[in-house]
Amino acid sequence: MPDRSRQRSAAPGAARRVVVIGSGPFGAVAVRRLAESGCETTLIDAGERVLLPDLPGARPGEHVRNQPILQRQPEAFQIEALSRSTFYDLSAPPEGLPGASETIAFGGQGLIWTNNCPRTQAGLDRPPGFDDDTWERRYVQAEGLLSVTTDPLGHSERQTRVAGRLTTHLTGSGRRVERLPIAGRADGDAIHYTATADILAGIAAAAPPVEIRCDARALRIEHGSGRVTSVCVVTATGEERLEADAVVVAAGVFATPRLLFASDVRLPALGRWLHYHPLLLAQLMLDEELSAPAGRADPPPRLWIPPTRRAPWHAMVLRDLGAGLPEEPADERRLIELQFFAPVEPRAEHCMRLDGTVPRFDVRLSERDRATLDVMRADADAVGRALGRWRKGCEPNWNPWGFSHPMGTTRMGDDPATSVVDRYGRVHGMENLYVAGASLLPGLMAVNPTLTAVALALEMVDALVRIPA
Repeated sequence: MPDRSRQRSAAPGAARRVVVIGSGPFGAVAVRRLAESGCETTLIDAGERVLLPDLPGARPGEHVRNQPILQRQPEAFQIEALSRSTFYDLSAPPEGLPGASETIAFGGQGLIWTNNCPRTQAGLDRPPGFDDDTWERRYVQAEGLLSVTTDPLGHSERQTRVAGRLTTHLTGSGRRVERLPIAGRADGDAIHYTATADILAGIAAAAPPVEIRCDARALRIEHGSGRVTSVCVVTATGEERLEADAVVVAAGVFATPRLLFASDVRLPALGRWLHYHPLLLAQLMLDEELSAPAGRADPPPRLWIPPTRRAPWHAMVLRDLGAGLPEEPADERRLIELQFFAPVEPRAEHCMRLDGTVPRFDVRLSERDRATLDVMRADADAVGRALGRWRKGCEPNWNPWGFSHPMGTTRMGDDPATSVVDRYGRVHGMENLYVAGASLLPGLMAVNPTLTAVALALEMVDALVRIPA
């Protein structure tokens, strides 16, 4: 292969040269933090700069859900998301994760992210390694970067009524109902969903400027004596080496371990300890007294029931994806959706096999996992009865793609025998190779992982820039 390495200044005081692989929310947050720290940063991604025809003025990395048609038709969002996903093997059995996929476009999985951003619960599902003050600081920073808010569209009478009914239903259980945080802001009478375009907008005037390269697929990370030296990429014009003082891999839960394996970074835990959330979906017709007032606009509820030790799952009450195959018309005044997420216990034998051209998975639910799902299903039935009746054809059912929120394939920890990276995201045995994303999350995770993974990415970047090149 011809050496087309980029020659960069090595003068004393030159900015650290960092290559970030992957343009989803985690890669974008890492790039922004690196740029703000004065690093010379290159962001590479295998996907195109997709623009949205239904959204005038759309930017590369814009959330697809910001298109007006998807704001008006929530069910259409799931179809759009599936169309942008590349599945490995839809014919796989349940333990083979038929829903395992990648999103290959600038913005990555963040283009089709649901943007729900709850925090972990201290003492329940928060990753170890940092004290409460550090978590609070990082969560506040992460929420700022993602523009996390609650009730972006203002007061909802339905939300007030539903929250009151749920509070009564949960009395004595030790559980509570809260407003659901979302990464987004009001845009007229719609929500503008945060994605890569918004995260990177804050570094337009960065010095040195950030270099963004789309259609540049990372083939391997080159290294020797425990240090990364460059990234080999393939573009439309051939192969090229990008020299780097450090590399951050933020290519997703499945593509990240694949790239490390292809780069001969093969720790025993790579691709193992895979865990996820089985997702129970349903649509509900609210009791009339809980419904939106007739004749005037009322935003749908955005509520959630956080996990507890006795109920280690979480539930969302919102109008989001759609569910099932409706057999009756939608009455938008009364229609809401329930989403119940259960954690799966991480185990070493839960793995993605990386020795083929296409990964293969083996994640078998334990008896404990199945017992949790049974109890959660009963809880969903009870919540539904408390609020109304199921929409015909949209009764509670498991996500047909098998799971949501994969995590753990490059888990963090102190022991290289059971983890891939340390608590700062640095790969064991490598001085300057880092990982960002939900693949780090090591243990039982009850809530959506994105906000926590962004908080860890911020901790990672600050550790990286403190280490001399």
